[in-house]
Amino acid sequence: MRVDEVVRRLDELVEDNDFFEYYWVPHTRWTLTKRNQVTDEPAAPGSRAANWATRVLLENAAFGALCRVSRAWPRTTPRLATVLPSTGTRTRIDVSHRIFTSPRLVRFRESEWALPRERAGDALRAVMEVVERGRHLVGFPVEFRFGAADDIPLSLAYGRDTAYVAVHMYQGVDHRRYFADVFSAMRDLGGRPHWGKIHDLRRDEFQSLYPRFDEFVALRNRLDPTGTFSNRYLDGVLGSVQ
Repeated sequence: MRVDEVVRRLDELVEDNDFFEYYWVPHTRWTLTKRNQVTDEPAAPGSRAANWATRVLLENAAFGALCRVSRAWPRTTPRLATVLPSTGTRTRIDVSHRIFTSPRLVRFRESEWALPRERAGDALRAVMEVVERGRHLVGFPVEFRFGAADDIPLSLAYGRDTAYVAVHMYQGVDHRRYFADVFSAMRDLGGRPHWGKIHDLRRDEFQSLYPRFDEFVALRNRLDPTGTFSNRYLDGVLGSVQ
């Protein structure tokens, strides 16, 4: 689906599907979309050979080969990107644990940010601008997915319907400048970084992003007064146990 159409129809696509996500292919105006529906229809997973061809050969072996070529000859990245949107359409019916999981044999670094859902279009435009303005050569699609609000104090979706934006860089390719530019754009949009992925935020910034942050830290300090479950990363994002 073209980028402009996804942005124009985004509310419809999110509301009309039980699970909707899409992947913008950098250096193109195309996205790859994924739509999942809960159903009582009998499973129709397709042949084992067809599944292997798609999930292992195409999504891993072939994509990994493109990544290796891009890493060796970075200037080929924009041209190689045009291969991805031509991978066709596929429909499967199967049990959820087979639909929602897939082999990931291509190694990469990742950062993911959660934003208010109404900023999803802004987030896409911001990442596109980061790639273009920063002249970043990005061989990995940028993932956008959506979820409902919840009431878990340090959840990425606390108190707001959420759009998730994930950026990746293939192993062995320097991710730092690209990720730093994405970090700046996501902070400007009120983004909360994924706790377990690459980000550059520290305690004072998290305090402003989570209304119940201080409440959680006080509970952590009471339940773990000696810092048994602390480490250098947690000291940076939550503060040292007091």
